[in-house]
Amino acid sequence: MFVETSDMTTLRQGDVISDVLFPLVRMDKPTVFLAAYNRASGRLEPITEETRRSRYQHAQVGAAVSLAAVFSQDCDVDSRQEHPPPAFLLCRVIQVWDSLLRSPGYRSLQENIDPYGEGRPYFQLYYLGEIRGQDGVFLADYSQVVTVSWADYNHVLGKKLLELDKVSRSKFRVKAGAHIGRPTAEEIADGIGDPWHPVEVRPPT
Repeated sequence: MFVETSDMTTLRQGDVISDVLFPLVRMDKPTVFLAAYNRASGRLEPITEETRRSRYQHAQVGAAVSLAAVFSQDCDVDSRQEHPPPAFLLCRVIQVWDSLLRSPGYRSLQENIDPYGEGRPYFQLYYLGEIRGQDGVFLADYSQVVTVSWADYNHVLGKKLLELDKVSRSKFRVKAGAHIGRPTAEEIADGIGDPWHPVEVRPPT
């Protein structure tokens, strides 16, 4: 699953990262925005931060510190990029919960079976197993994702714990793609499972 010696000069998809802050944004509750007192103007002013493409105002939200895995593809987190993207994605790494451990399909999850094959693949979960220095067994949850500014790249790289081997990283990529890109039953029925190569679907007679 993991290589013996990780490359600590760059991030790779599936890398396990320690101590990542995952916010929990609640749309149904009022958001508390933060402000600072400006002595010159005598006013409270919003605390903001700007990236190359966006402007953010600081707010108070729920959060949890957790293990994470690099969700973005290798090419998007390559440290040698001449023009890197403004941000990249991490997904949360959590312990396998008790009811899942007892699930009849747990073996399929452990094997990270082909998400386009037979059996139940657990599309949103990727089994990682034991993580050095941590108790229990772990999985990556593709449904819990956080955006990280490229300005924090080296900070994240310094928290890199483990790196997947080539086959495991390739499976991580394919399963992540299936999680967000698999066609719906409706699209398949309409012949647009692959919208660039639609097929004619004849109505039942």
